[in-house]
Amino acid sequence: MKIFKRLSVLLALAIVLGAIGAASPKQVEAQNPVKFSVLEFISSEGWPYCGPAGQAVDQAATAYAGQPVAFVEWGTPYYPSNRINILKESGGGRYVPEMMIDSSREWLTGFEYSDIVEYVNRSQARPVGATIQAHYARQDNTVTFKATVTNLSGVLLSAANKAAVHAIVYEDYHAQKTNRIGRGSAKTNIGYLADGATDTYIITMEVENVVNWANAHFIVLVDYKFTGTHTNTNGVYDQLQAVIATP
Repeated sequence: MKIFKRLSVLLALAIVLGAIGAASPKQVEAQNPVKFSVLEFISSEGWPYCGPAGQAVDQAATAYAGQPVAFVEWGTPYYPSNRINILKESGGGRYVPEMMIDSSREWLTGFEYSDIVEYVNRSQARPVGATIQAHYARQDNTVTFKATVTNLSGVLLSAANKAAVHAIVYEDYHAQKTNRIGRGSAKTNIGYLADGATDTYIITMEVENVVNWANAHFIVLVDYKFTGTHTNTNGVYDQLQAVIATP
């Protein structure tokens, strides 16, 4: 009987320790969320210099495969206004090939593979400014995103600094200069989200020209316009975090 009781105690202790051990990685992830970077490449079908730039983007996508980075091409004729206008406010959006990362926090007209690597590595080293839990549902060509955002930026997100939640759909398909073409993007503005506060946002959008939905990717990101002036390579928007939305 004593042996049975001792085994019961040991078994209970093992179950408790196992539960703690299983929960620990999730707790660490919640306390130290991983930075997810989105690099956006703007191209034009008829401009020859976009070809080598697209090859560099595909090379980087291969090099960073399995890491928290997404590479999206916006090409002729679809340039979503919610993404391109951010670039224009930061001084870009007029010439191709062009790329931006972290919602134009850094951007560059004309680039090589080494430039992409530098941009991605700097982005990955930055702290996370928000946590996002995102899901999507699709009915034919209509995609609805639901994103729960917690503001960790230390900044009040509101209409005053053009804070917004953006959704992006891109497909693994060679339509222009890369093997990953943007198919759609839309946003909803953040009216008021204090530091430490949480709110949920809905985005519904029509997505066209998808060849195979099995190869589509769904991303949600949060950005805002910070105080300051842009330079030739530094924009006035910052991306606090991005995530891959799940069904």
